[in-house]
Amino acid sequence: MLAAVEASLARRAERGEFSGAVLVARGGSPLICRGYGLGNIEQSTPNTPQTKFPIASITKPFTALAILIVQEQGRLQVHAALNSLVPTGIPAWQDVTIHQLLTHTSGIPDLPFWPHCIDPAQPGPITPAALQQLFGARPLAATPGTTFVYSNWGYMLLGYVIEQVSGLPYAVFVQRHVLTPAGMTSSGYVDRKAVLPLRAASYAIEHGTLVNASFLDLEDPYAAGGLYSTVEDLLRWDRVLVTQPSLAAMFTPHVPVGDGSSYGYGWQIGVRFGRRVVYHGGRIDGFRVLLARYPDAQVCIAVLCNLQTCDPDSVADALAAAMFGAEAGPGGADTGGQAPEP
Repeated sequence: MLAAVEASLARRAERGEFSGAVLVARGGSPLICRGYGLGNIEQSTPNTPQTKFPIASITKPFTALAILIVQEQGRLQVHAALNSLVPTGIPAWQDVTIHQLLTHTSGIPDLPFWPHCIDPAQPGPITPAALQQLFGARPLAATPGTTFVYSNWGYMLLGYVIEQVSGLPYAVFVQRHVLTPAGMTSSGYVDRKAVLPLRAASYAIEHGTLVNASFLDLEDPYAAGGLYSTVEDLLRWDRVLVTQPSLAAMFTPHVPVGDGSSYGYGWQIGVRFGRRVVYHGGRIDGFRVLLARYPDAQVCIAVLCNLQTCDPDSVADALAAAMFGAEAGPGGADTGGQAPEP
């Protein structure tokens, strides 16, 4: 039962083992929508459904949707070659398509983010010269179109494509064409310098002691992981996705991932508890997040955590098991641990 999972999360929060915000909704109506623990320990600010968390790789579905919007505007086709839209001057990329970037089958390796390469305040932050410096001499990790190779850089390139064909910075395009139409007034592009009310801080446990989670100032995940949101806003977005049948390509299983699931456009697709599920997780700077949608049951589950040792996957599984009357398996809501890299 959901009440039992809620009670378990509350106990874990009291023990300092869980901190974040959780949403469970059916048909757009929240069944659980609450915060646990503190969004900022120094200020004794509690986590609430309005607390803003970086959503890390949950940004990827937003980027995929932005690409489909650009396609609807007639500015590109997803099966077009990357170099035909934004010439990179990299011969190894001549066969890479937008579709392959969306499905992580481009073969472009997942390099660490390049310091100072991304500036969301300026249009076209990635230049062909910068790409040449990063990738010019590097071989592809796989032949384009043959193998799933998860690549944050592939999605950063999609942000570059959006900027070049729309004439707008990625952050502006997503705000104008995705977030604002969805009514997501508490979501946007992460700017560490900006004053952002209700922004969550992130924490870790080192040698048994709670500490501020570390972050890398020189890395900006951009279109691969640069957005923030709240559990309330993620439900608003879920309702937009429900009412847009033209987005079927996002939820089509284009390529097997290797764990029994498949990848669409910005979404992982599988079966849990006997039901189709589309989901994406993420981790960045001590935050751990997961958004799971069971579209046939009209169930949406969002788990946004600001404690590095939280495992949003097991929490989401426990919530889904309670919804569907199934066993969550090992772990469940009372189990900590670290989620796998999405």
